[in-house]
Amino acid sequence: MTAKERKAAGGGDEEDDVDTDESPSPEPELDTATMSTAQRILAALPADGLTEVDLLAALNADGGREVRRGSLRTTISGLRGKGEIARPDSTGLIVPLPAD
Repeated sequence: MTAKERKAAGGGDEEDDVDTDESPSPEPELDTATMSTAQRILAALPADGLTEVDLLAALNADGGREVRRGSLRTTISGLRGKGEIARPDSTGLIVPLPAD
């Protein structure tokens, strides 16, 4: 029994039988505070894309700086120019292009 399991079972956290064989820590979440808007857009987009409204809601819910509609549109335009997001089509979805 590990110290973590013992503590969860109510046995306290005794230091003499500490087992360092704990499971690996989960993958860290993205630190949106240090990411650019473009990086946040690419991280938030699923392979099948999102509408502009849904993408804006996802970006404003990810814990980073607030993104306004004009900034979102300007950044999307830049990403399309770089070939990282597909050109607009009749679906109205913002779709990332697969990485080479």
